[in-house]
Amino acid sequence: MGERDRLLGVAAEMGDGGVGDEVSLWLGDGEPTTLRVVATYASNLGLGEFVLPRRVVAAHVSLPMDARVLVRYAVRADAVAVNAELATLARAHPGPEGRGPGRHPGGRRRAGQARQLVNYLMIGMLLAFIAVAAANSLVMATGERSRELALVRLVGPLLDR
Repeated sequence: MGERDRLLGVAAEMGDGGVGDEVSLWLGDGEPTTLRVVATYASNLGLGEFVLPRRVVAAHVSLPMDARVLVRYAVRADAVAVNAELATLARAHPGPEGRGPGRHPGGRRRAGQARQLVNYLMIGMLLAFIAVAAANSLVMATGERSRELALVRLVGPLLDR
């Protein structure tokens, strides 16, 4: 097996195999693959069930997230010092692009707008469902009482006297 066929980590409790065994799984786009387990770990906090090499996964995902890092400044952090350290780090490891607070494209504002649109859509669908249910109930109630309504129509002129 080549480098592409190595599974770098898998939770120890997985039960499908240990170090050296082959494990069958599906990649992000649904392509099946078989990888060799080369390491296990007991806790997947901060990772996932599997840790795969980037070159194995890159062609099978729509948005590779490993080139992005979210940096959150501490409440009383010296922003100038943190920015200088981040710039030094970016020069040492070229590739990812850094953005300061509030400059992330699509940040919270766009996510909030999307959530708001979904909420309005859901409310609209609920109101439409309620209107259809109410109209259906009225039609059914009227239909079931058609004989009684006909009797009221016949008796009505007699009561006007």
